[in-house]
Amino acid sequence: MKRVRISLILILVLMLVVSCALLKAKPYSEMTPQEKVLYALKTYNAQYADYLNMAVQPGLTAYQKVALKSKKQALSELWPLINQAKLALDEGKSIELTLLSKIGDLVNRLLIKI
Repeated sequence: MKRVRISLILILVLMLVVSCALLKAKPYSEMTPQEKVLYALKTYNAQYADYLNMAVQPGLTAYQKVALKSKKQALSELWPLINQAKLALDEGKSIELTLLSKIGDLVNRLLIKI
């Protein structure tokens, strides 16, 4: 019971931090490609931490298990795209708009309650 309570507190703190960060952020449409990649990386890290926290919870409902599976799939698809965009930035190349679009779609999928 204590473990569940601590996990809930951690989730709430994580949500608070992400909410505060989002309040200060400019709209996604106004971000530069570098800012979009950084935003995607921060979102990935927060969602991955949430996934790890939920994955160890005992007694998940069927709905929670489906949500975790969906989150894992989105995280698995997002990570290589973030790495590809980061590599392009490190090499001083521009990022393809299709890549940024795919990253944005996956970030949205992660942020929407599944």
